[in-house]
Amino acid sequence: MKEVWRITGPITLAFYRVTQRAIKTSKLVTTLCHLTSISEKPSRPGSIGARGRKTYNRNNLIAIITARGGSKGLPGKNIKMFLGLPLIAHTIVAAKDSHSIERVIVSTDCEKIASIARRYGAEVPFTRPQVLASDTATSRDVILHALENLEAESKKVIETFCILQPTSPLRNSQDIDAAVQIFTEKSADSVISIASYEHPIQWAISLRNEDQIVAKENFKNVRRQDLEPYFRPNGAIYLFRKGFYMRASTSIGGNSFGYIMPSERSIDIDTEYDFVTAEAVGKYLLDNSSHG
Repeated sequence: MKEVWRITGPITLAFYRVTQRAIKTSKLVTTLCHLTSISEKPSRPGSIGARGRKTYNRNNLIAIITARGGSKGLPGKNIKMFLGLPLIAHTIVAAKDSHSIERVIVSTDCEKIASIARRYGAEVPFTRPQVLASDTATSRDVILHALENLEAESKKVIETFCILQPTSPLRNSQDIDAAVQIFTEKSADSVISIASYEHPIQWAISLRNEDQIVAKENFKNVRRQDLEPYFRPNGAIYLFRKGFYMRASTSIGGNSFGYIMPSERSIDIDTEYDFVTAEAVGKYLLDNSSHG
């Protein structure tokens, strides 16, 4: 059953088989070599995930990876070593290994991030201005700046594009291709990767005067399996038609769809705890893939 959900309300690994040269000093090399041997495309890194998915022709789709140098929650997180590679490299490799992405663009204000991005095959055709690298800069402004520069560079109008956050390293190339397939088949305005809430939102409560429990209006003290499922954006994949993106104030419209990802590949790294958790999950998935 295809994991497709139309988004109408609240919504909810890229651990890759890298080349031996890239991880020759890693203690995971033996397992990684095994994974490379079963890759569908042995000339390029692959990814952990369901094999045998339909492949797609590249369709001039641009992936934009936004990665600023400053991070208060986890300083230097975009280039912090994660399972043998800089964090951002996992997303670059996922996009490069995808059958759907033609160009991988990194928007950054940091030359060190730019250098690492180029090393793993991404393009960094412009430098993000400092005004768009502050804590107050919005993701929308960063994307609009990237689109403007890319159109000026190529002298072509960008009709569709993909946003991939570097803080979702467990998202894999199959996830990207599956989301693009939904985007294409549904003629969607947007497709967003989503994951189910860890606990039903119908169990949500709030506190009054610091400790008095107040049940929400929709609170239901019933079995989990009897509750309607709700989902949240997991931050891993965003696909847009540019026309929709330019006129909409939100990423969700009447013709938006969700691509459901499992919770283990839906970790978005913002803190040290997130990083440690994601790395542990990545190792677990790697071990299970190599022994499966």
